[in-house]
Amino acid sequence: MPQIRLECSREMADALDTASLFASLHTLVIEKANATLPACKSRVAVIDKVYVADGAADRDMAHLDIGLLTGRTPEVLTAVGSGALALLRQHVLPVAEAKGLRVETSVRLVDMPPALYFK
Repeated sequence: MPQIRLECSREMADALDTASLFASLHTLVIEKANATLPACKSRVAVIDKVYVADGAADRDMAHLDIGLLTGRTPEVLTAVGSGALALLRQHVLPVAEAKGLRVETSVRLVDMPPALYFK
């Protein structure tokens, strides 16, 4: 743990340096949530059809789900969530700008009770 999933359009996934983004996110959860590097697992879920706001062709999205075992304080969760959003924007916005896209970014922390997580 943590489990990190980036959901984005194919256009964004093809242009984004996901290795750099995930390395930064792994560092964040290690520093802020007391995770260990071997426990970090990240993946990209490509969304073939994205409809954002009014559905205009120049709209796109990038969303992170970060699963953490239950037990972190609200302060830790806020640090992870706000830090992950800043990293996502840092990596995604230059790509979107270069492609002439307006991108919506978001992060959701998923609280995972240890009794419901198996590996």
